[in-house]
Amino acid sequence: MMMEQQQNYIQTHVVQKKTLSQALAILTLKPSHPFEFKPGQYCTVVMDEIARPYSICSAPHEGLLELFLEIVPDELRQSTSLTPKLFHLNIGDTVFIRKKAKGLFLLDPTASTHVFVATVTGIAPFISMIRSYVHGYYQPMLIQEPFYVFQGASYGDEFGYDAQLKSLETTGVLRYIPTVSRPNEERNQNWHGKTGRVNLILEPYLEEFKIGPKNTMIYLCGHRGMIEYLGNHREKSGKPLGTLVKKGYQTKEEIYF
Repeated sequence: MMMEQQQNYIQTHVVQKKTLSQALAILTLKPSHPFEFKPGQYCTVVMDEIARPYSICSAPHEGLLELFLEIVPDELRQSTSLTPKLFHLNIGDTVFIRKKAKGLFLLDPTASTHVFVATVTGIAPFISMIRSYVHGYYQPMLIQEPFYVFQGASYGDEFGYDAQLKSLETTGVLRYIPTVSRPNEERNQNWHGKTGRVNLILEPYLEEFKIGPKNTMIYLCGHRGMIEYLGNHREKSGKPLGTLVKKGYQTKEEIYF
């Protein structure tokens, strides 16, 4: 990277890498200079002249940038995909990020009940929000505990943060409902939790927890199909309004692929 270009970027180093599967990993970067962001925002990673946004899992006070990476299927991958390159980084390797965080996928200060719905790596901004909340970031806001966290995946080894979320669940901060969509496959033989696509199990739980549209914000992050099914509040892609929007719920949406 040219010297004049470096003025717009921050150098980071890989300080931790946790590989979950052939397609999933958690990569932790340490910036050489302070990097300011709000929970729910993303950083733009630059490598080999390719720039891509990645939601941040870590909280602002932690001083690190934690990224939940997924190598998407070939048919959805762009010719300039960056994630496979990041997947091959090792501890000590260098990568650059743009100086400014971006994104409007933030906790809504007007809502008292918050429902997080994610597919696999879509959990990233919610992890940042939850860690920040526990640290006292949102104290001025009138948040009604618990947060409700729903996460869907094909396999039980893809959740990434399930141990952390289950631990927080014991404190009353949140309710965590993970679900797998391929329960009959051998890879899920040790899975004994909820089954079914997250977009299909959500609404029965809203009824069970007595979560109505009033003062509720539902955040949808991850796979396009899940978001269009539940939200699609602006009728994007020519698709109809999602089931939640039709019932009067407010949604915030962040599509990954």
